[in-house]
Amino acid sequence: MSKGSPISPSLMAAKSAGAPKAPEKVDRPADAVVDNAATLSPVLGPNNVVPPTVMTGSEAIVRSLEELGVDDIFGLPGGAILPTYDPLMASKMNHVLVRHEQGAGHAAQGYAMVTGRVGVCIATSGPGATNLVTAIMDAHMDSVPSWPLPARYRLPSSALMPSRKLTSSASPCRSPSIPSW
Repeated sequence: MSKGSPISPSLMAAKSAGAPKAPEKVDRPADAVVDNAATLSPVLGPNNVVPPTVMTGSEAIVRSLEELGVDDIFGLPGGAILPTYDPLMASKMNHVLVRHEQGAGHAAQGYAMVTGRVGVCIATSGPGATNLVTAIMDAHMDSVPSWPLPARYRLPSSALMPSRKLTSSASPCRSPSIPSW
């Protein structure tokens, strides 16, 4: 045990007593054929690793929320968040429809204060996400666990490039609309 370990020696002994034992090594002849299919777990793949699952980003968000034990989500559908609503409506989570994104944030904050669980709110990008800011800061100032999930649009790579090239006559120090006297 390393110095400063938070686990006491008695707890460490109790944990090791209940730990599963390693399987005993079986001596086999060198030419014996081992059936790998029989040694694989039915749930886990080769080397006891869970095989990857192909899913969309929206499905991954909803699945993560389910695995974290989220039961209720507050939000307003629209725009960029709509693809997330398809797997959300197919899940067991309860969606509470609000009339405004700020209301979703404050409802999630109130839910967290009353239940002691994390309050989750979702909104679309742009003004929808901006409307969550007051509720986010209010929850932060009150130390209330809140998890806002704003959406965003996917931008093509051409949108990230500059729209104009600077020429040698361009001056970075002054705007063309301001006269230089």
